[in-house]
Formats: sequence, structure tokens, C-alpha cells
Amino acid sequence: MAATFKFYLREDRPNSKGECPIVLKITYNRKRKYSSTGLRIKPRHWHEDNQRVRRSHRQYVKLNDTLDIIEEEAKGAYRDLRVQQTVSADGIKRRIENSSTENFFELAKEYQREIKSKSFYTWKQNRVAINKVKKFH
Repeated sequence: MAATFKFYLREDRPNSKGECPIVLKITYNRKRKYSSTGLRIKPRHWHEDNQRVRRSHRQYVKLNDTLDIIEEEAKGAYRDLRVQQTVSADGIKRRIENSSTENFFELAKEYQREIKSKSFYTWKQNRVAINKVKKFH
């Protein structure tokens, strides 16, 4: 079964300017997950059938290009997970949002480098905590 990716506008969540968030809906094996694109537009600029921003918006080219990039990232994540035979809607969402375990440990290393020069004891406590998380993982 193939995964499907659709963009839609969350009109039930407007901000104070009347802009609504654009969300990517990931469906695999009848399970759905939603991932925020970080983009917001007014409902009058959204073309529901094409799942893209209308030409009436002044930055429609840039926004549509961003949506294309997000969709390609989602399709790439789906292909990678399919090769590993671990496909799920949640897995695709986590890949898109870069919350995999490898990224956590890379981020932890970077943080360790930053705090080492500031406070030795904080660095030491963090190192112990990160090693415990690695061991548990």
C-alpha cells in the first residue's frame, strides 16, 4: 500500500491576522498523521482542489515551491522507510520533522561542545545524562 500526501488549510485555526496554517496530511495503511508546514495564508488565497496557493497571493511562487519541497521530502522519507521495511505514517512524520534518534545525539554533542567552555560541572552532568539515554536506546 502506498502512502498519500495532501496539503490542506486548517481554517479552524486562524491567527489574529486571519491567516490559517497549511498542514500536510500523511496517510499510510488508513492511519493519518498531520505535519505542520510552518506556512500560513488567508483562506481566500488557498486553492483546495490543487492543494496550492492561488496566484492572487503576492508570494504564491515561493510558497508553492516550499510546498513542493516539503512534499518531496515526505516522498523521500517514505521511500527510505519502504527500503528499510519500517513504513508507518508516524515514521514518515518523524523523518520529515527531523526527530530521529541520530539527530538527537548529534544535537546533544553540539550542545556539549558549547557548554564545555562555560561550565565544567554542567557539562559533566549532561554527559552522564546523555550516556544513560544512549545506553537505554
